[in-house]
Amino acid sequence: MSVQSLSVQSFFDAARIVLEQHNEAIGEGNSGFVDIDQFESCIKATGGSSPSVLANFSNENIVNCLPNYDGPHGTIKPWPLAKAINKAFKEVAKEQRLGGEVEKKPRPVSSKKAERMTLEELVNAFDPEDPGPVGKVLKEKAKKKAFIVYSSGRLVDVDATLLLLNEVKQGYEARTHYEGKRVYCVGEVPENYADENPLYRGRPLRPDGTCDQTNRSWEGVSHEVRQFIAFSTEYHDGIDVTGQGGLDRAHSAMNMALAADAMDQLRKRYPEIAIEFDEHKKLGKLPTLQIILGQPIAAQEVGGGPFPVGVR
Repeated sequence: MSVQSLSVQSFFDAARIVLEQHNEAIGEGNSGFVDIDQFESCIKATGGSSPSVLANFSNENIVNCLPNYDGPHGTIKPWPLAKAINKAFKEVAKEQRLGGEVEKKPRPVSSKKAERMTLEELVNAFDPEDPGPVGKVLKEKAKKKAFIVYSSGRLVDVDATLLLLNEVKQGYEARTHYEGKRVYCVGEVPENYADENPLYRGRPLRPDGTCDQTNRSWEGVSHEVRQFIAFSTEYHDGIDVTGQGGLDRAHSAMNMALAADAMDQLRKRYPEIAIEFDEHKKLGKLPTLQIILGQPIAAQEVGGGPFPVGVR
């Protein structure tokens, strides 16, 4: 199961159960009562907007989003409650086979085992970057013809690949394209694309959408909002995450991006850039926000788009 298949809502549902039990014991209006909706908003604002991030949240991350209360010796943070919520997060992650960590790759397949595998098992075990014995067997069964289809980057589209493998195995000519996508042979790999960081241009986002500079996820942010933010970094009066205070400005921009009315906020904040954005949109000249993995990262913590920051 991929990280993306996890549901963010399942984490918040687990936390809500813990908090509802807590609130029932405390009583509304009493010290320590938690506004659950505010708690969820705080968790999202601090970066908890993707399953993989929530699975690795610390007790401190959680307690910072809970209300403090006055004790006999001063202000007290509700650590036991934070630990109970964190435990609920870990249980959700475990149920979904995430375990709080990135999913490990399957163990390599031996030549003998590859010879005994079915076509479906072979396609599921195939690693385009390290074909090994599985790739060798697939190449033989396909009679060295093209049959591999990638859904995105170097992620194999198992259903389409299995369909085309059965075709060439039966003696049909190999296809060059399938449903608008190129068909590859074993040993051929497409350029590996990743989502570009809208704020730190030229840097890829992690597979779960996490920024490697802010450690916050862009999951759930629309492509148009991402494009606007990326576009604005090309203007001297736009969003600038360089220099002193750049990280704080990056967090502020992400707070806007995660808001329900993100596009309205951005247009009101940057009205002149919004006009330019609309004109470039009509001409199809907005940032694609797709970059090739493996290339040197552009000089950006500083910029990295088609225009260095502040040039326009």
